[in-house]
Amino acid sequence: MQYLARVIKQHEEKRKGERLYTTAEAAKRAGVSRQTLQTWMAVGKIKGPELIRPVHIRLWSKEDIAQLKKVGKRPGRPRREDAGKKKAPPPVLGEWLK
Repeated sequence: MQYLARVIKQHEEKRKGERLYTTAEAAKRAGVSRQTLQTWMAVGKIKGPELIRPVHIRLWSKEDIAQLKKVGKRPGRPRREDAGKKKAPPPVLGEWLK
């Protein structure tokens, strides 16, 4: 973990102190899952930042994340944390019998 933090810090210094985000952090800020973001890159919907070797990570800038937000996500199944909030409580058995 220390090595990864050091790599991120080096790249932030190259970009004059600009905060950079991992793929998971960028996905969270864009409102999609990490898997969705990786799928978008795989199918060519978006072009991700250069892969940094040997740690195999991508570091996203605020501008990259702004582009992700423009791409947006299609309506579909709600995210897991949102799914529980929207459910109505189940009806009481006695109410069904009336």
